[in-house]
Amino acid sequence: MTFIRWIMFNQIISLLVACICLSRSVATAFLAPPSTPISTHTKSSSLHASSTNEGFLQVSRPDGSEHKLSYRVAAPIVALHVFDWRLGAGFESVVEKLGVRKFHLYGQSYGGILAFEYMKSVATATTNNEDDAKCLSAILSSAPSNVAQTHSKDDGEELTDAELEALFQTNHQCRMPEMPPKLKEAYANAGTVWRGTDAIKDYVATPPAEGASRMPSSMIMRGEHDFVSEECIEPWKSVFNTKFLRYKTMKGCSHHGLFEDGATYGELIDSFCAEYD
Repeated sequence: MTFIRWIMFNQIISLLVACICLSRSVATAFLAPPSTPISTHTKSSSLHASSTNEGFLQVSRPDGSEHKLSYRVAAPIVALHVFDWRLGAGFESVVEKLGVRKFHLYGQSYGGILAFEYMKSVATATTNNEDDAKCLSAILSSAPSNVAQTHSKDDGEELTDAELEALFQTNHQCRMPEMPPKLKEAYANAGTVWRGTDAIKDYVATPPAEGASRMPSSMIMRGEHDFVSEECIEPWKSVFNTKFLRYKTMKGCSHHGLFEDGATYGELIDSFCAEYD
């Protein structure tokens, strides 16, 4: 039985990203548009002093469409870059193909919306059997329950658009002297479709249907200065169908607490998941 420690969802500018953390291997994958030519290959390279394998998976959706999923296996994370936020059977197919049996979900920013919608779809499924992959717990980090509430309220009236953007980034996005290279690279490679809050500006979380099964125990976390405010995460408690929902605010952090205080951030996630292993 394959045991996966975490599955992480994240959106960095234009992509919805899912990462599956394994104990000994990592896979990085992205969901390419259907028009992308399908080819097959495998190769090995070096990553974190361990071998990696690369190839493709074919994912079929209920509407009959098929997508090419490129994956990269190394250690200890599986990252799935997903362009379509309506996860559904596509994600379930990926989990099945990777042999995942038990896992923890982690969603950063709009990736938290992905995680919630996936859990809701499982809870409302008409058929669930014991052989299905099982989510043990979930963490939504800086994930808005209502995207329209994510706008900053303290922007100066006399500032230019460029100055407002810089102020917003410094105060609410990443409170560091300089943006970390990896984060800067992600923003520099922003896409043109799934970009910013406008991509899902009308999203408001809703609870699963009456009679749905219980969703996994979950934690909602955010930074003290996050543009995803307390007002924005408070409604999660009314839409989560679970007995155990915990809230945590990271002092001194904004939207990217993973970079701002990585040690504390990692400890929070690891300790929470450990409770439900």
